[in-house]
Amino acid sequence: MRRFILCLILFALVLTICTVSTVSINKNAGTLYDDLSDALDAVQRGDLAGAKTKVESCERSWDDSGLPFFLYLDHNMFNELEFLIHSIAVFLPAYPMLAAEQIQRCRAVLQNIMDQQQVNAENVF
Repeated sequence: MRRFILCLILFALVLTICTVSTVSINKNAGTLYDDLSDALDAVQRGDLAGAKTKVESCERSWDDSGLPFFLYLDHNMFNELEFLIHSIAVFLPAYPMLAAEQIQRCRAVLQNIMDQQQVNAENVF
């Protein structure tokens, strides 16, 4: 009987961790996606100062919320997203169209995370 109760407790713990991590990743990815969409709109309007502000906001948001991505997702996707987010500010002043392409790629990766990526237990254990 004790084993059965222990199994139920462990099963509930696993379900809780999966639910919390999925909600956390979707919340953080959704926030970043919206901020990047605002930055893309600013670049397309030619408002580089506004785009720079949005991109810096995205970088701060990424630095504050990147941990759930790192813990639960595939590290290749995490590394790609981190590289793309930090490269936007580099390209923005001199090459705004290249920065817009980087933003679109970031949005595609985030959309992929929200739609298809699942929590990966190998990253946790």
